[in-house]
Amino acid sequence: MSAIITYTANPAIDVWAQCDTVVATEKTRVTDVRYDAGGGGINVARVLVALGAQALPVYLAGGATGPLFETLLKRTINQSEPISIAGDTRLSEVIYERSTGRELRFVAEGPMITAQEATRIGDHIRLTARPPLSRSGRIGPCQRPVVRTRLFGRGPAHLLPGGAD
Repeated sequence: MSAIITYTANPAIDVWAQCDTVVATEKTRVTDVRYDAGGGGINVARVLVALGAQALPVYLAGGATGPLFETLLKRTINQSEPISIAGDTRLSEVIYERSTGRELRFVAEGPMITAQEATRIGDHIRLTARPPLSRSGRIGPCQRPVVRTRLFGRGPAHLLPGGAD
């Protein structure tokens, strides 16, 4: 069976940590810090691989954080296709506060995608898209005007048929 292709327009470096208590305006020391490559399609690919299927995540990555994202992804998925962009791959932080059991989530919107980048991404998808495929995750507000309508949206410019969550 061929690999299931997953498309992730707005991947994230997921940062997980714990602390005793969060106090506003004071430094909060965290422990048990973990970094993972994440984002909807990346998470789908990771589960597919864990279940024994073949997956090929295709994702946008760039800026100073893009290489770190790619390094983290290689920990769990051997083969992937990054599409280079100028903007930084976003960070998503989750802090577990032990004293209250609360989970505090801080999620960046993601990088701006230019029209030129969206065209290049669209060309890549047109050349590589084949079933089975999955598109998953949210497109950041900074990306919506360009990416959603040209790649993931509805209408005649829609390039990605297949499963979506």
